[in-house]
Amino acid sequence: MSDSKQEIRDLLKKYALNKCTSVEIARLTTLFQQNEIDETDIDVVHILDSLGDTCNLDKGRAEKIYQEVIRLGDKRKYAVIKLRNRVALISAVAAVFVGLISFILVKNSLNNIERPSLDALIVNEEVLLETGNSQFEVTLTDSQEDSISVSGKMVARISNNTIILPQISNLAKNIEFSTLKVPYGKKARMILSDSTKVVLNAGSQLRFPNHFSFKGARKVELIGEAYFEVTKNKEHPFIVETKNLDVQVLGTQFNVSAFQNESKTNVVLVEGLVQIDFQSKEPSAILNPGEMAIHDAKVNKSEIHQVIPEIYTSWMDDKLIFRNIEFDELLTRLERHYNVSIVNDDAELGKEIFNANFGDSNIDEVFEYFNEIHKIDYQISGNKIIIKN
Repeated sequence: MSDSKQEIRDLLKKYALNKCTSVEIARLTTLFQQNEIDETDIDVVHILDSLGDTCNLDKGRAEKIYQEVIRLGDKRKYAVIKLRNRVALISAVAAVFVGLISFILVKNSLNNIERPSLDALIVNEEVLLETGNSQFEVTLTDSQEDSISVSGKMVARISNNTIILPQISNLAKNIEFSTLKVPYGKKARMILSDSTKVVLNAGSQLRFPNHFSFKGARKVELIGEAYFEVTKNKEHPFIVETKNLDVQVLGTQFNVSAFQNESKTNVVLVEGLVQIDFQSKEPSAILNPGEMAIHDAKVNKSEIHQVIPEIYTSWMDDKLIFRNIEFDELLTRLERHYNVSIVNDDAELGKEIFNANFGDSNIDEVFEYFNEIHKIDYQISGNKIIIKN
């Protein structure tokens, strides 16, 4: 980020906290007019994260920020943002920055809103471990201590909210495979037989050997999303196989998202170095820390972007952060996160682009945000949340 863009980010943070002097406001105006800035440049999500609980804005203050930032952006490029009943030409920065601040206001005012709770729609399911011809429900809690055995042989033990595979020194000739399936609304942590740590997101599954043969590469198969912290072994690279690409590493930390019902597969590198081998005829790519590789199966094309890894790994801490995402895709992720069923009857709304930082909010807070800020109406029908047209 250039010095001017960093300065804009710092000044916006101070402005939201009402700490800008008149000189700093004038400086902010000048910077907006002289620079082509969008929401990825100034990293609005990090601004809001840094505000934390100290951001106690009332609606009047938020509206003032809204109008002021729009005014600052009047001489710059514009983005079209549809706000349900009107189309407003506003600065891309203003749209994202104020939209995220508005969510803080919604959270602070939820106690005054009476609506039926959506919590009753959440379905509770357990993590499943399939090994051989057996299937086990796994309850993961901080206090749970247990083990899973098949024919008198321990397959895994449960400790400190983690599934731990035994580390076998005398390797058997026959390699057996298991599959861990994580339902919507849950996450699962596990440690593989080589001490590699894995966190599986909701709606994901990982197929893995009960122990690695160490006669070649260490391979696992992923459907969904997972974060890997791979144990180093130069002689036996670790490979994550997905529907569109394979990720090959020696020892590193990275996030892979490869859901079956999504055309895009992405890999975000946090630490180390990885090689991306595409299933298509595209050449392999090397990722450096802070880069994301995206493969879109619809157009059979891949791209590499600079990103902030923490945004794409925030799900491990139960935080919901969305960047430049279509509303329909956002709803799909909410379904996985909360294990609820959502139907969107507004096709036009489904294609709109959203940026949001919901933190660890519950589902009621998320939908009250949609209703109050974007005027998105919804109702409960049976066991589904219906978004009206």
